[in-house]
Amino acid sequence: MREFSTAGREIPVAFEGAQPVDFTLDGKTYTAFPPTPGQIGMLMQAQADSREMTEKIASIIDFLDGILEEDGQKEFRRRLLDRDDPFDFDTVSEIVEGLIEEWSDHPTQPSSASSTSRKNGGTKSTARRHSTARTSPG
Repeated sequence: MREFSTAGREIPVAFEGAQPVDFTLDGKTYTAFPPTPGQIGMLMQAQADSREMTEKIASIIDFLDGILEEDGQKEFRRRLLDRDDPFDFDTVSEIVEGLIEEWSDHPTQPSSASSTSRKNGGTKSTARRHSTARTSPG
């Protein structure tokens, strides 16, 4: 039988030079750690056109859960399951997109036909390095 081992290997980071990013949501600061190539691969694979929407949604939530510090993981899970909390999948998607933009250092620009305002009037979050991010009503 063939054996494989990861012992002694360095944990790879998907984006060269990426550092943990602090961001705020509703006045609370969270830390997200740069994803590994495996985490990015799982996210991309789950977003394939052949996947069901529920799989796509779950993969984004799983990805965020995998890169947040433990307190953030617990808080986001609690908020997503709270029927009286306006925190929703749209906000999770914005956070993930902002973090990936920050790490890739290639922010996407909305197309001229796109609106930059939120459809549901929820809280918009932003991601920046080391506690410089702020959230503002959107």
